[in-house]
Amino acid sequence: MPTLDDLLDRQLRAATPTRDPLDVREQLVRRKRRRTIRRTAGRTALAGMVLAASAAGVLMLGRAFEGPEGSSPAVSPSPPSPAPPLTPTASPAPEPSATPEVGRDIGLGFRVCSVSSLGQIRVGDVRAKAWTAIRVRDGRCPDELDDPGIVAVDLDGDGAADAWHRLTVCTGCEPWGATDLDADGVEELVVLLQFSSTPNFGIYRLVPSSAGGPAVTPILVAEPGAREAGFPAGKPVELWSGGDEGFTGAIACEAYPSAPVLVVARAEQPVDGAGPVEATVTRLRLEADGLMHVISSERTTRPASAPLPITAPDAPCGVRFNPL
Repeated sequence: MPTLDDLLDRQLRAATPTRDPLDVREQLVRRKRRRTIRRTAGRTALAGMVLAASAAGVLMLGRAFEGPEGSSPAVSPSPPSPAPPLTPTASPAPEPSATPEVGRDIGLGFRVCSVSSLGQIRVGDVRAKAWTAIRVRDGRCPDELDDPGIVAVDLDGDGAADAWHRLTVCTGCEPWGATDLDADGVEELVVLLQFSSTPNFGIYRLVPSSAGGPAVTPILVAEPGAREAGFPAGKPVELWSGGDEGFTGAIACEAYPSAPVLVVARAEQPVDGAGPVEATVTRLRLEADGLMHVISSERTTRPASAPLPITAPDAPCGVRFNPL
């Protein structure tokens, strides 16, 4: 009777007549071994990769915490927080810059350039102030030769001009001095109209509010005047001093300050210096009517080399009429 092994052997042969069962078993064993080898190799490779990555991470961290050579390890600052997203906003349109105004306002309501001033002018109990200037025209400062200029005064002592008058000429003009020529307690203003080797002066009357002002007006020559001596009646008083090739002038003062009299001498000669010189000496007095009266005027003929027939101090009647 066949055994169990014989029966199994027969069935295996009947199912796989071309293969030996031992071969099948060996193939199964080989496959199992290959799978085991592959799994082992995969695990080994994975473990190696993990170890390598861990080592690299440790090295990088070590370098990050390591400072410069010879220095203490430094702590790396934390990365800055991300900035909030920018929201576009409309920029305001730039405002147009204002063009700076030309000149200055001294209280007259219009602007002036080339300003000169003189303070401490005695007008009763008030210490007045005077200015000479050129009015701004078309937004610019005109040349002195293109504009006669103005004289302005502050007669109430508040520092702002409250009266003005147009000058006849303004070439290097300025308020030159103040003097009381009629001894009434209110000084007259002397304005240098032209600065040169033959300076030209004008004399102005200051009228405070209490006397019908405020006002500043040129002092005029009373009738009959002395036209040949340079003082025609009805015209503003103008004084000259100094000298050039064809003219010599000087100013003196008598009886100052109680009853001042201006003494004005002038001589005109040929430019070449040849021939006689016509000279005049005129005495002027400011009277209560506010006009300059000619007291006397004398004409003489003198040699060209003869000096003027008056002695001219530097500051007659308290004003530097003879500055040169």
